[in-house]
Amino acid sequence: MCSLISNFVIQSKNYMNTFKLVPNNNKQEKAAASIEISWDYAKLMIRDYRENPHALQIHTPMAGGPNSERLDGFSIRREHIEAIFNYDNQVDEIFIMFAVTQESHPRDYDQQNFTTVIAGLRNNNLVTGKVYDFCDPCPTKCPVNFDTEVES
Repeated sequence: MCSLISNFVIQSKNYMNTFKLVPNNNKQEKAAASIEISWDYAKLMIRDYRENPHALQIHTPMAGGPNSERLDGFSIRREHIEAIFNYDNQVDEIFIMFAVTQESHPRDYDQQNFTTVIAGLRNNNLVTGKVYDFCDPCPTKCPVNFDTEVES
């Protein structure tokens, strides 16, 4: 579960879509970067997120489309993850970072485009030999059965 950071859960602020850390009071979850959970438990968390009016938003300036939609997740290509792990066989985690695209950097803050950058971690140290830009966001690229699986 990527939302856990030590004993904290990432949460979005309602007016800025930025993150704040709040204590994790769920005693079923251990203080770890991620733990295995059941799909049924994951569905409960996903449904709560989807119902939250302060869920993270992604701006989709497509012709005729809405200005923003709820951000439901990211897709990362398998070959990119494997390349990060294969670059250094001691990489033990994937780290997802938020960034501003360099093409939009000179613009005012409210006109900049955000992206994601992924790299490896080895013993909690960043490994920068293989780094990838852009994880496909959902809603623009969602699993075809995402809604069905979450609502079942």
